[in-house]
Amino acid sequence: MHTLDLRDRALGDAIRTRLCWLYYDTIYQAAFPVADEAEDPTVWLPLLSSTPPLPAPIVHVLLAVADARPPQEIDSSSLLGGLIFEYFRTSQTALATYLCTRPDLREHGVARFLLARALDALRSEAGPLPVPLFAEAEEPGKQTDPAVRQIAIERLPILARLGFRKIPIRYRQPALGPGKQPLDNLSFLLFTDGKPATISSSVLRAFMREFYAGLKAGPPDEDWMFGGLAGEDIFTLPLDELA
Repeated sequence: MHTLDLRDRALGDAIRTRLCWLYYDTIYQAAFPVADEAEDPTVWLPLLSSTPPLPAPIVHVLLAVADARPPQEIDSSSLLGGLIFEYFRTSQTALATYLCTRPDLREHGVARFLLARALDALRSEAGPLPVPLFAEAEEPGKQTDPAVRQIAIERLPILARLGFRKIPIRYRQPALGPGKQPLDNLSFLLFTDGKPATISSSVLRAFMREFYAGLKAGPPDEDWMFGGLAGEDIFTLPLDELA
C-alpha cells in the first residue's frame, strides 16, 4: 500500500482530474451524502493545480493505492481510500476535511495509514513546529436523517481509534459554497493521538477566522462559539461522549 498526493505536479492535469473523479465516484460520494457537508472535484481541482492566494488553504488529496502500477493505470480495484486535508498558512493549523475508505476494507489500517501520511506531509509543509490537526464529526443525536445518523454512529469510534478527541465548543461549520447552508450539527475535533490534551482558544480563534475567510463566509460568531473563553487552554473530551 502506498499513497498518491494529487498535489504532485508530475501527475499532470489530465491524470489528476481522472483520479480525483475516480475517488469521488467510487468511495467519497457514498461516505458523505449530505449536500451541505460535502464538496466535489470541481472545488478541489483548482486548489490542487496551483497554490491559492491567502486566506485560501493549501489542499491535499491523498489516495491510498494497493499496488505500484503507474498513476495512469490506477482503477477502482486498486483505490483503497482517501484523505483530504487543508493547511492554513496564517494560523499554522490544518483541517482533515474528509477521510473515507472502501467499505470492504474498513478496520484494515487504511485510514490510519492515510492519517500518518497526512501528518508526514504537514511536517514537510510547515517545518519543525507541530501543526494542530482538526477534524469534524457528525453528532448522531443531531442528525434528522436515519441513514446519516447511522453513518455518524459508525464513524465516531473509528475517529476515536485514530486518535481524535472532541473540543467542547459550539461549532458552526460555515457554508462550504454557493447554495450550501452552515451546519450546527457537527462537533469539532483535535488529533491528540488518543491522549488527553488541551488546545489554546487563541489558536482555535485564529483558525476559525482563517477558515471562514477562506470560504468568504464572513467572520465567525466567536462569542457564540467560544462562550467567553479568552486565551486559556480548552481540555479535549473522549468521543464516546457524542454517541
